[in-house]
Amino acid sequence: MRCRLLLVLGGAALAAGAVVPGTAAAKTWTAWAGSPGKAPAGTPKDTEVNQFFPATMRIRAGDSVRFRNNEFHTVSFLPRGQKAAPPFIADPQHGTYESINDSAGNAFFFNGKPKFLYNPATFGPAGSKTIGDNKFHSSGVYGKAAGGQSSVTFKFAKRGTFTALCLIHPGMRGKVIVGGASSRVPNNADFQATIAREGTRAYASATKASKLKPPTNTVYAGIGDKATILGFLPKSLTVKAGTSVDFVERSSSEVHNMVFGPKDFVEPFFKQTDLLPLGPGAPNQVSPVLIYGSDPKENGGYSYDGANHGDGFLVTPVIDDQPGGPLENTSRITFTKPGTYHYFCQIHGPEMAGDIVVTE
Repeated sequence: MRCRLLLVLGGAALAAGAVVPGTAAAKTWTAWAGSPGKAPAGTPKDTEVNQFFPATMRIRAGDSVRFRNNEFHTVSFLPRGQKAAPPFIADPQHGTYESINDSAGNAFFFNGKPKFLYNPATFGPAGSKTIGDNKFHSSGVYGKAAGGQSSVTFKFAKRGTFTALCLIHPGMRGKVIVGGASSRVPNNADFQATIAREGTRAYASATKASKLKPPTNTVYAGIGDKATILGFLPKSLTVKAGTSVDFVERSSSEVHNMVFGPKDFVEPFFKQTDLLPLGPGAPNQVSPVLIYGSDPKENGGYSYDGANHGDGFLVTPVIDDQPGGPLENTSRITFTKPGTYHYFCQIHGPEMAGDIVVTE
C-alpha cells in the first residue's frame, strides 16, 4: 500500500479588497487535499504536504468545495465530539494470523497472535456529499496515488464551522467556515493566491527540514512535519559491526517502517499478507509485520546479520511521532556482520529506501 499513509481546508486572507460582499449564486470552490500542484524548483525529491489548501476557507451556505488530490488522502467530517477512527482495528471475529512462514519454511513468531484489519470507517466512503447534519461523511481513500478519482466535491448546506480531516495522516485538518448569503468571502484570484502562498511556505519548510543533521548512529525515517520528505536521512550510513542504529520517526503526519530482505521473498510475502480491501466483501488483513514486526524484540531492539530467516528478511513494526499514542517512535537494530544492507519503507514503497554499510 502506498500512502503518499487530516484534511485542512485552507483559508483565504480577508484583506480589504479581497472579499466579495452581498448576495451571490451558489458556487463551487476548488481546493487541494495534499500538495497543491507541482513543487517549486529545488524542493527535495519525494516531498509531500499533508495539509489542506487553503488552510481556512470562508464560503456561503449552498456552496460546494471540490478537493483535488494527487496523493492518498481522505476528506472526512466527524460529528461533534466523535474522535477519528484508527486505520487498523483488531479483527471483530477474533481471528489470528496463521500459516505464515519464512523462506526456510519456519513459522513466524506472530502466528497465533490477533489479526488486524484495515478499518472500513477509515478507508471506505461514508455518508453523503452534503455537509451540515452533524453526521459522519467521508470520501474514503481517494487520489491519483490511490489509483482512483483525483477529486471529490462536498456541498455545505448550512451555516457553521466544519472541520475537515484526512483519516490517514495525523494532524491533517482544517476549517470550512460557512456563512450566510450576505457573508464576505474571497474572490477567486485571492483564493488561488492564498493557496499559492501557503503552498510555497509548506514546500520551504520541507527544504529546511532536509538540512537536519541526525545524531551519530541515527537515521531519520521521514523528515519534516505536515510538509514531509518520504525518505531516510542519511540515505546511506556507514557503521562498524556491532553498532546499534536508531531509526527515528521525524514526520508527525506519517508512519514508517524498515524492511530488509531479498525482493523475490519480500514481494510475494506482502502480496500474501497485506490485503487492503478494494470493495465490499473483499479480503481484508493488515500485514502482521506492520503490527508485530518479523521478529520479537530482544533487549529493546533487533539484531541483523544479513542472514535473518535464512535470506536476510527483517521488518520492524510501524513507528510514528505522536506523543502518547500506541506506537513507538524509534526502532533500534544492531548490525553484527559486515555488509551493505538495503532497506525500504513498506508503507511508502521501494522509492523510500536507504542503505546501512557495515564495516569490520
